[in-house]
Amino acid sequence: MRKTGIWAAATVALAAIWTSPAFAETQLRAIGVFNINSTPAVPLQEFLDRVEETGGDTLSINYLGGPSAMPPFEVGSAVSRGVVDIAYVPGSFYTAQMPEVEVLRMSEYSVAELRETEAWSMLQDLHAEKMNSHLLGIAGEGIEFHLYLTKPVEEMDLTGMNIRVTPVYRPFFEELGATVVRTSPGDVYTALERGTIDGYGWASFGLFDFGWDEFTTHRVDPGFYQTDFNFLVNLETWNGLSDDEKKVLTDAMAWVEERNVIYADNARAELARQDEAGIEAITFADGQWLAKAKETGWAHIEGLAPEHGPRLRELVTIAD
Repeated sequence: MRKTGIWAAATVALAAIWTSPAFAETQLRAIGVFNINSTPAVPLQEFLDRVEETGGDTLSINYLGGPSAMPPFEVGSAVSRGVVDIAYVPGSFYTAQMPEVEVLRMSEYSVAELRETEAWSMLQDLHAEKMNSHLLGIAGEGIEFHLYLTKPVEEMDLTGMNIRVTPVYRPFFEELGATVVRTSPGDVYTALERGTIDGYGWASFGLFDFGWDEFTTHRVDPGFYQTDFNFLVNLETWNGLSDDEKKVLTDAMAWVEERNVIYADNARAELARQDEAGIEAITFADGQWLAKAKETGWAHIEGLAPEHGPRLRELVTIAD
């Protein structure tokens, strides 16, 4: 059942605003990087609902909250250390611990297809080794990133512009000359309001949730890369679950992954809403935008992860 509450940010040992039935034999603690009522958190919310529906007296999840409970860039470390049992976190929020996770944003396969490749087993091994975590699944496939601006540009040149980034698109925007600024999503509105940034990278949804549309005048098309909203389970927690408990989580994850197509459709609908709101699209000729994004993205990944990056690139790229 859901409860409402006010969160203090001192620790994650807080009263949960989302609790499942107290009689469940095993209760896990989960945390996310987005507010639970925002569009990016829809897969998490549906996952929690599904576990609540199917877990019965076997398994329940206490949801500890989003960015008000823990700074987003600390969530990956929290699940690694066992501070929480489950984390809903994009790979871009834990690249410092595991740079190889960035290949997920470059993957040309669906999650279902990826699960059938050697890349999936490699990523599972790397999550276990570097994140002390089990990669339960991925939501967000087919949802691309865009550059959003408070003023137009006529060329692929961001020199003199302050652009908010995450590690996902930092190398790309730096290659285009931008001065990059890293902030949590919760700080973007204030940065836009104060004029301290001229734009930001973000996925093709969520602007209206956060109010960023008030300051956004342009969007660069087409979208590039894709989102990866990862569900991680602390490895000791995962190994300590019974087969029935693992099945509850695995089945709920499979149900969410089947809904990836719905999330992608909703993201495309929001792009139309942005157009209707007067956010103008900028498109550069001859595929230069996507080519530069791909070139800088892979160069960055292979530089950070020379041992595994090249092989993962082969495995997640569809041959021509």
